[in-house]
Amino acid sequence: MTTEVEASRRGSSWKNESWRILQEYIGHEEFKKRRKDSVKKSDGFAEQEPRPVEKKKVKSSFKALVPVQPRALLKQPGKVALQTKLQKLKLAAVAGTATAARRSFHGPGIGATGFAVVVDNVKFPENDFFRPRTVFPVRLRHSNCWSADDAAADVRGVAIKFGDTDGDSCFELVMDTGTMAPFWDLPSYEEYVSAMKGGPEKLKEWCWKAPMNYYILVDGLRRAPDSYFQLVYSSQTCFTFAAKDNVPRYVKFRMIPTNKDPESGLLNLEEQRQAWNTARLPDEERPQNYLRLEYVERLMKSSVMYRLQLQLHTKKASDTASTCSPYRCWAPADHPWYDVADVIITTLLTDNVTARTSFNIANLPPCLGLIEPESMYDYNSINYVRAKVYSAAHGARLAKLRGIPPLRGPIDYETQPYSVEIRMGSKQGMLGLMKRNLKVVLTGPDRRTEPTRFSEGYKTGSSQVFSMTAIDVGEVIMVTIYNEGGPAWFVESIVVEEVRRGRSTEFPAQRWVTDTVIVRRGKASIMTTREQDVLLRLRLYEMQERRKQFHWRHSDSGFPGGLAASTVEELPPDVRPSESMLQKLSGITEKLALPQNFLNIPCLFEKDKHNVGNFVEFKKMVPENVYDRQRLIKHWKSDVDFGRQFLNGLNPLILRRCRQLPETFAKKSDEIDQLLPDGQALLKEIEARRVYMADYSILGGLRGNISGRDVFHLAAPTGLFHLNEVGDMIPLAIQLYQKPGPHTTIWTPADPQCDWMLAKMFLRNADAQVHLFVSLFLKTNLLNETFAVATYRQLPSAHPVFKLLAPHLRDVFAANIIARREVLEEWSVIDEVYSLGLMGRRTLIARAFSKFTWRDLVLPACLQDRGLEKLPEFVYRDDAMKLWRANRALVDCIVSLYYEFDEDLDKDLELQAWIKDLHDNGLNWEKAYPEKVPSKLTSKTDLVDLVTGIMFNCSVQRRALTAGMRDVATFIPSVPFAMRAPPPTRAASSSSREGVSYSYDDDRGEGLTRANKQQLLSALPDRDTARKQIALATAMSRVTDKGPMLGEYPGRYFTDEPTQAAISEFRRTLKQISRRIHQRNKNLKSVVAQEVVLSFGGEYNEISKVAKRTTEVHRAVPYECLLPEHIPASIGP
Repeated sequence: MTTEVEASRRGSSWKNESWRILQEYIGHEEFKKRRKDSVKKSDGFAEQEPRPVEKKKVKSSFKALVPVQPRALLKQPGKVALQTKLQKLKLAAVAGTATAARRSFHGPGIGATGFAVVVDNVKFPENDFFRPRTVFPVRLRHSNCWSADDAAADVRGVAIKFGDTDGDSCFELVMDTGTMAPFWDLPSYEEYVSAMKGGPEKLKEWCWKAPMNYYILVDGLRRAPDSYFQLVYSSQTCFTFAAKDNVPRYVKFRMIPTNKDPESGLLNLEEQRQAWNTARLPDEERPQNYLRLEYVERLMKSSVMYRLQLQLHTKKASDTASTCSPYRCWAPADHPWYDVADVIITTLLTDNVTARTSFNIANLPPCLGLIEPESMYDYNSINYVRAKVYSAAHGARLAKLRGIPPLRGPIDYETQPYSVEIRMGSKQGMLGLMKRNLKVVLTGPDRRTEPTRFSEGYKTGSSQVFSMTAIDVGEVIMVTIYNEGGPAWFVESIVVEEVRRGRSTEFPAQRWVTDTVIVRRGKASIMTTREQDVLLRLRLYEMQERRKQFHWRHSDSGFPGGLAASTVEELPPDVRPSESMLQKLSGITEKLALPQNFLNIPCLFEKDKHNVGNFVEFKKMVPENVYDRQRLIKHWKSDVDFGRQFLNGLNPLILRRCRQLPETFAKKSDEIDQLLPDGQALLKEIEARRVYMADYSILGGLRGNISGRDVFHLAAPTGLFHLNEVGDMIPLAIQLYQKPGPHTTIWTPADPQCDWMLAKMFLRNADAQVHLFVSLFLKTNLLNETFAVATYRQLPSAHPVFKLLAPHLRDVFAANIIARREVLEEWSVIDEVYSLGLMGRRTLIARAFSKFTWRDLVLPACLQDRGLEKLPEFVYRDDAMKLWRANRALVDCIVSLYYEFDEDLDKDLELQAWIKDLHDNGLNWEKAYPEKVPSKLTSKTDLVDLVTGIMFNCSVQRRALTAGMRDVATFIPSVPFAMRAPPPTRAASSSSREGVSYSYDDDRGEGLTRANKQQLLSALPDRDTARKQIALATAMSRVTDKGPMLGEYPGRYFTDEPTQAAISEFRRTLKQISRRIHQRNKNLKSVVAQEVVLSFGGEYNEISKVAKRTTEVHRAVPYECLLPEHIPASIGP
């Protein structure tokens, strides 16, 4: 496609009249002869022997520098001559550059940076580089090829590199105006250069020598164009193109303005008649650098957008060597132009940076390549020599630039003193070394400073403050940090003060700086927010780079999707833990392996190496720092305390209101009626919402673990509870097997003490399995990792939902590295402590996940589904709901700042990509289960509930599940993680019911027969297992990282006033909640209640007498698990 064809496409009637003009001067016949000769000369050489090298005089200074060719090349005269010519050109380019500190061709030019975004609908063959929607940072340089005067007639050029760097990048192109090059090999190139440098007469001679020369000159010259932008640039030379279909192709590129305006600067008829007179016209009044100034003004108004396109030629047997000739263009009818990428230029570069930036066509992606030439007469010799010469010349230019004062421009910028504070938080690390390897660039709406290396600064706390004076960029909207080869440092945030204006701007980072990090202002924004183009494209680039680091893992069938990382070292840098957290992570399992050292538990080997002799020994194992240690030991056998543990204990959302007696229950309702207070019947109590159930049928069919010499056991029980008149949750019946049958027994308080205690232990043991592997590991560890992966893959750091979630999700990846190793691998501490083995754990988690829906995360919905919304004395619910409402108020306030109506959610493509990724790759990736989250968000209420649920699950719910571990599970009989005997199928000692005492006040188990006591002790964990349980429970209840607590945001993800006001209100609410919880716990009193006393007799040892006694029951136990000041904001190990 010639310039004439492109002009017509843009609505211009411009014509290239060079041939008509030439015919006027030399006549038609002479024109035909010269044209024929030039075609023969440029097209016929490939089929002929290489022409002899013209012997030209070479300056003596160059003769001595030409290296002797290797012997291998002496046998290839074409390549020998090529290498000789290459060396001469390189030396000439280096000499010229070293003298003038400028490029061999192209004048000062103007540089800028921005982004290239590959188009969505790629119509050319698929390849590994130009993938749809791929974003590349770019640098661009516009310039004149020959003249420093912008008003002259000249070839205008553009160079672009796919990388914001001075040096090499993944893809670099050099393009000029005109569709064809005025040369086809090295000799013709030298002729052209000589003509351009020789003045008008020599250029005229060159034009008249061959009609194509004249045509191409007119095709490429632009006289005094309006703008560098409003021109069409072509690569002219071609490259190889390797697509996935393995079809060999050639490719050419061009870059065009996105508007449809005619190309400016095309030579009119009179100018074409004198095309060799390239000097500015006498009446031209614009300054020599007006194109540079115009480009500055254009960028100050808005970004500049180009379209990069390509043409493809499929290699065929009928091709001739001229197919690759830069002296020819490909017909657009056979070689259509395909859109490749939108190039959005946003920010000016200083002349200093532009001068240091190299552009070398040798830097190509794997799908593109240069064709190695056979001789200097090969069409491909041009690109080959360009690549070699550019590299050598750039090195010489850099050396020269280091010895001269910095270049100023492209305009006379004002300067501004800046203060740059780099805050490193608790992960400060390398403050001393950082200064030596740190460079900073400040970016404004249309320009940016040069990279500044700091030499002076002072330390304040965990921050480093530096001063710099640089060009005034206006309002700083972006900061780029470079780490030039030093150790990585963690940056929490950066504060830039424009000293003269007295304006400070904070840039949240929360990033490890390993090489280059770009951060933007803390003000949140969504895709529909109006902001600078550079920030809009930065969003796309940030998400592209994140998706390269955060990959989904789907290796565990039945599990939610997670992050594809098995070790801490495989984690993306920005979510790797700090050194202190790493030390804690690596030390946890070591401490668990030596629990007696970890907890200072005394060794008790004096009686028996393994079995615990009596309950006193279990009492001695309880650490001294356990809260209310005496109450735990004294009341653990009480049915009241047993029920309290299910209501406000470790697993508070396990109970469900009983709407009817389970079909699998072996005992009829009238048999349970006699266990209730006088006048009460089970069915009526169910209707009155006073009967609750703990159902562990999910454990059915799972086998126990084998740990060393021990075989651990578990049941799949169902527990029935009754809410009595004073608000106590009293166990009524426990069935240890799901299927009724001859061996299935319902255990009740009417059974002998040993049997009832054993049944309660198996119920607590089942709860321990579900608590750890379902409530804790699945619902807080695995699911939050799923949410975190989708969040980091789809939401940029500026998005308000990312800012809300990131403080809560950031540490889940590192925590889960350890958690997965312990729960999902063999030979872990879990294997030695819990009843379930590896396969059982995996099956349990998969079963639970198959039933999960996102309503399980929404506390009010979850309470309603379970019938717990009105349950009295449910202090977990009361505290949790206060915290839920506080969290939801914060989320609702911030979300409403960005989404006014439900319809606004549909416009936010990032948000919709987040929920879709969460649906498709996170929670519904196997497509085998009912929909767990919607694939699209259509309601603000749903968005607020989902975000609140994730935040709540990471912080409040996680703490509710772990805070009480030390204070409850360290007394083994109260919560045995493992049972060493199988669950009983009948009464252990049915003949002993008559006259058995039911006093629970004797720690030694007096009142039990020796056989019954030994049955309990032999079913409980031995000493070694007990110590490991205590160690594990203590470790899990501890806040292991000194990270932020709920309501603390040390990184200040949000910096604008409305969101800061919402966060401040959230903190005030948390303080109020804390005061109320403290006041409630302070006012608790013991409650007087009646306890049922049963006697047995008769042939079948049935209940023969029911009596009641008044007793003081310590029902009102302080609940401190959800004190806001004790709730970590994020999941730790």
